[in-house]
Amino acid sequence: KITENPIWSKVFIGERISLTCEISDDGDTQWAYEWRTSSSETTAESTEKWVFNASVSSAGEYWCRGKKKLDLCSSTIWSYPIKMIVMSGKPKAQISVDLFPLNGKWTLTCSVKPSQPWKYFWYKGEKSSEFLPTHQAAESNKHIHVSQTGLYWCRGGRGDPIYYTEFSESLKVGTQEESILEESSSLITGLACGSLLIKLVLLLMCWFTKVIDLCYIKFIQSVNLNQASAAQQTISQDEIHIYSTLLHGDQAVYESLPHNRNIEIGEAADDDSALVSCDQVI
Repeated sequence: KITENPIWSKVFIGERISLTCEISDDGDTQWAYEWRTSSSETTAESTEKWVFNASVSSAGEYWCRGKKKLDLCSSTIWSYPIKMIVMSGKPKAQISVDLFPLNGKWTLTCSVKPSQPWKYFWYKGEKSSEFLPTHQAAESNKHIHVSQTGLYWCRGGRGDPIYYTEFSESLKVGTQEESILEESSSLITGLACGSLLIKLVLLLMCWFTKVIDLCYIKFIQSVNLNQASAAQQTISQDEIHIYSTLLHGDQAVYESLPHNRNIEIGEAADDDSALVSCDQVI
């Protein structure tokens, strides 16, 4: 079988590639190796490892097999093929910065497409002055935080020896434009707080209006209740007045009782003054 180092799905022109043909045996057999690609029948390479720099013609499939040195007519079967995709040109790094600084620090981001495992190398000022040591370059420092203003660059790298991408465009950090952006951030924050305050005031006004409406409704209900009660009392007084006042054509029965004496209905009275009299009013 063939193993590839590094194991990338895509390689770039000029990137160092190392292919190894591995044969499983008892370890005592001496082998000669034969390589074949889809672009040619065989190659001149006869060693276990095949190392080369990728080019446009490197694209395609690769096979290998072994032949016994003591018996060249005896060989293994061809390995399963591996496919190599070669990208034309050199990738270029992209650098970006957060819109607003946090605690006086800017977050810088470096990226390379395709996004396969890359190490990232950072530069400040001139491209030749790398300010992060090579051994610190790793995927983890794709993002860095800086507090010093100035000109920043980055690029990616991978493999051994390291294959570098093109430099990113330069990025100025802490410029007047970014100060304006920072002021704009404060302005936006102030506007957001002001908007929140206005919403709170409107909410309180709405609540206050509802309370006033509720009080007004209760007041109207109270007034209507008092008016209804007053009207009821007037009707009752009118009824009393009607029943206690004789009009023309009404009939009435009067009973005259002496002081401290009760007379049963239908009882005869000895005293003439206690007689029941009935007069008809005409």
